[in-house]
Amino acid sequence: MEFKILDELLKYLLTSNCYSYAEIRNDTIIKSEFLKTVENFTFEAAIEKLAKDGYVTKKPQDTTKQKFYYAISFEGICFIKKNGYGQELLEVQRKENAYADLVTEQRKQSASLVVLNRWIVFGAIVVAIDSILNILHFFGVNFDTNNFLFCIKPT
Repeated sequence: MEFKILDELLKYLLTSNCYSYAEIRNDTIIKSEFLKTVENFTFEAAIEKLAKDGYVTKKPQDTTKQKFYYAISFEGICFIKKNGYGQELLEVQRKENAYADLVTEQRKQSASLVVLNRWIVFGAIVVAIDSILNILHFFGVNFDTNNFLFCIKPT
């Protein structure tokens, strides 16, 4: 809803010849079905947000700097032609979804690596046992598989 207010306001400013806040507000009440339902506080906050983001220029109307002129900037024109805040929100959501997919894939890969590491450890243990048995066999100690005892060959 908030992004739609900002986009509609930028679209209005793109075609408007009104510059003071009062003129802009009164004109939007007449010309825009959507913007006339927006409360004054929200409307003013939206203009200030657009000015803060650099899409609207804000110039003092008088020396007291209490009233201002508002006009769409070149950045604002380019931004609204690229579908404005709605498109920006879609891009952010797309990036968040891609990040979530990446995290999910990373979890799957890490689980696969854990399983692989366990198989490698198991293989290393088997090789170590086989090596110990070969060393013992070299020194004349055999492993009896009938009773699972180490036996020394009589000489």
